[in-house]
Parts: sequence; C-alpha cells; structure tokens
Amino acid sequence: MLKKTILYLLVFLLAFSVFVLAKAPARVIWEGVVEADPSVTNSLRSVGVSVKGIEGTIWDGRALVQYKGIASIVDWNVKLSELYALSLPVKLDIDSQAGELEAVITVGMSDIAVTVSRGDLDLSMLSPALRAQRVTLDGQLLLKDIQLLAEDNMLRSAAGMISWSGGDIAYPAQRAIHQRSFPPFRGVIETSETGEIKAGVRDSGGSFDVIEATVSPEGEALVKVKRRLLDLADEHWPQNSKEEDVVFKVKKKIY
Repeated sequence: MLKKTILYLLVFLLAFSVFVLAKAPARVIWEGVVEADPSVTNSLRSVGVSVKGIEGTIWDGRALVQYKGIASIVDWNVKLSELYALSLPVKLDIDSQAGELEAVITVGMSDIAVTVSRGDLDLSMLSPALRAQRVTLDGQLLLKDIQLLAEDNMLRSAAGMISWSGGDIAYPAQRAIHQRSFPPFRGVIETSETGEIKAGVRDSGGSFDVIEATVSPEGEALVKVKRRLLDLADEHWPQNSKEEDVVFKVKKKIY
C-alpha cells in the first residue's frame, strides 16, 4: 500500500510539474533563467541579437527578435503530443523586415531534422550587416521544401530547392569594388542512394551548373566553381578555357 501511495505521489508531482512548466509564461522563464546567465546574454550581444517583447508560454508563444537592426516576430509552437515518440517538434514562423520563413525543427534522441516549407528573403536588407565586408546584396531569395537531417553531429541527408531573382551585387576585388548585375539563379539539393549530398546552382540562361557542391557520408565537402560564373560577373579569365571548366575548387573535411 505504501509503495502504491509513493508511486501515485510521484506521478502526481511529475504531472503537476509538466503542467506548471507548460503554463509558465515564456517571459518569466527567459528573464529568470536565460537573462540571468551572463554567458548567454554576452553571447547574444556579441552576434548582434537582442530579444524583447516575449509573449505566451514556452510551448506556444512569440517574441520580438532584433538582429543587427533587422526586427523579426518569431512565433513558436511545441507539439507535446509527439513526446511519446521520443521527439520534440517545434514549429517556427518568422516574419521580419527581411522576409518570411516557415520551418519545423524536430529534436530526437540522437538526431535533428529541419524542414523549411517556405522561405522568402529580401537580400538587400542584409547589406547593412555586410558593410564591413564591403558587400552589397540585392534580389529575392526563395527557399522551398528544404529538408535537413543531422545525426550524431553529422549531416545525413538534405533536399530542396533554392532560387534567386537576380540583381545588382557589389563585392571587393583586390583594392576595388566591383558592381555587377546578375541574372536569376536556381539551385537543387538532393541526396544520392550512397548518402552523398549534392547541390547544383545554374543561371537562367545556362545548361549546366556553375556551382557544384558535394558532402560525402564521411564528411568531406567539395565545392567547384566554373568559368561561366566569372563570365556572368564580367571578370577576366584566359579565353583559351571553356565556360564549363572549373576555375576554383576547395575541399575540406567538415566532420
């Protein structure tokens, strides 16, 4: 009888704790736990992030987040019904001055899955943050059906589509600043049957990818840039080469 009483008491305390935690205001948790830790606040400040105007609970709420002058409303919703499957999906909706993003982040026992159903970003809004690098961006970047799966801190699969409307770009080249007008680009990300992740980007008038990137199952990343991209940027390159020739290649172990 005593054992049953203790068991019921433990179950009650656990259920009560979950209930209180689920109903706890997110603002109170943020101010009492996160902002009370100087290391966290200093880390956020160092990357230009500030959080204010928090509403709702830690499971279902919203906050005003500012990153280097760009204000965003971040809505989150945690699906507690999935806890029985030992996973915790978090739905994120971000509406900012720079664009919109709809995503779901699912945290499992040893893996993390990220799904971006839709993303729309005005790249010109990022230019002030890149002023120190002397880079100016333009155009709309669209994300569609992006799916990423990481397991044991390694990227296992990726898929989706990316497109850019094109626009005027400025970037440093030696001591000068080059200003160029680029056509639209589109990119496709996929994972092969062998587990190799591939990404290809081509311009609207091209018949082949001007940028190719791969990540092997062992974590070896390879990026290739072809001469056509330099032609589009009106950058000088020996004319005895073909536009399909690789002019830049980098290979690095990332995990």
